[in-house]
Amino acid sequence: MDNNPTINLEQKFQQMQNEFLEIKKEITLIKHLQEGNADLKSQLAAALLEIEQLKIQQKKITTITSTSVPTQQQPASSSSAMDSKWANVVRSNIPQQQNQQQQKKHQNNQKTQKNNRAYRGFTEATGPTGYQFIHFRNSTRTVRKRLVIIGISNRRVLAVQFPTKGVISLLVHNAYAEEIKASLARGRASPIAYDPHHESVICDPKHANLSAPQKQQMAADIYYNRMFKLCSTMKPAHVGSSIIRYFHQTQDQFSLPDHIVKDFLPPVLTRNKPTTPQHNQ
Repeated sequence: MDNNPTINLEQKFQQMQNEFLEIKKEITLIKHLQEGNADLKSQLAAALLEIEQLKIQQKKITTITSTSVPTQQQPASSSSAMDSKWANVVRSNIPQQQNQQQQKKHQNNQKTQKNNRAYRGFTEATGPTGYQFIHFRNSTRTVRKRLVIIGISNRRVLAVQFPTKGVISLLVHNAYAEEIKASLARGRASPIAYDPHHESVICDPKHANLSAPQKQQMAADIYYNRMFKLCSTMKPAHVGSSIIRYFHQTQDQFSLPDHIVKDFLPPVLTRNKPTTPQHNQ
């Protein structure tokens, strides 16, 4: 029988280490299950909301049909069959009339929006201008789906980015920023301060040996490249150009350097420059 205390301690330490690794694996699995459960809940909420909207629409159509064509009891006569036939024709035309009214309303709204954009070309700009980032602490990837459930139009969110681990970044126009913040605040979602140049942005373990200034430079390059790529592919193209110019003029942590603007503008100017026909001399 081996009574060496050192060997016994090593065996116990090895056993504890194995138990710790098993517990760590179980915690990781639980985290994955929780994230999957959260995504399923959001999908269920969206499906329930859509079902409720369909029920409301069906109820409205049923109400309109019943009030537009009231049923009347008449004595049986030779014209009763003809009256019933015309009633069915009227009922079948009600959905078509509703669709035509909705299409006409949509066309009128589009025309009004086009007119407003045309008038803005002859008037001085009013209201908030520029753009800003709104950052939140979260790791979910179904951001736009969740925004729709909350009631925030995706048209007002120009871009959704994930600049570092556990952080969501929303790029919005300043005209809608406060409204979006208020909508998220109702669910106790508070914006966080975020610096794209901070060394904590670099989370990859393979860069753990870099110094703080090196990580800061790497984080800045990542931010600049991300903004350049975003604005280069944004449609319509003038929105990307407007974003680049705005953050080039700002004097905060989101400011873009001169070389980003110089690299961005020549391709845009070349792409938008009209071609002139060459005449033979």
